[in-house]
Amino acid sequence: MDYLVTSSIDREIGHFMVDKKITQTQMAKLLGITTNTLRAKREGRSDWSWSEILKLCNLLETTPDKLAGLAMA
Repeated sequence: MDYLVTSSIDREIGHFMVDKKITQTQMAKLLGITTNTLRAKREGRSDWSWSEILKLCNLLETTPDKLAGLAMA
C-alpha cells in the first residue's frame, strides 16, 4: 500500500482513538483483528483488506477516499 495512504489511515485511526479514549487493543477488537495485526497494518507492514477499510469507514464515519487522504474533507 502507498506510504501516503498508510500514513493517512494511521493518522485517522490515531485521532479516532484519542477522541474516543480507546486503546489499540480495543480498536483491534472493534475491527475484528488482533492487536499485532492492527499494529502491522498501521505501520504499513501489512495491507488493509477491503472489508477492514469498510469497517474503518463505518467507525470513523468517513469514506474510503477521505480515509486514504485522496479526497477533500
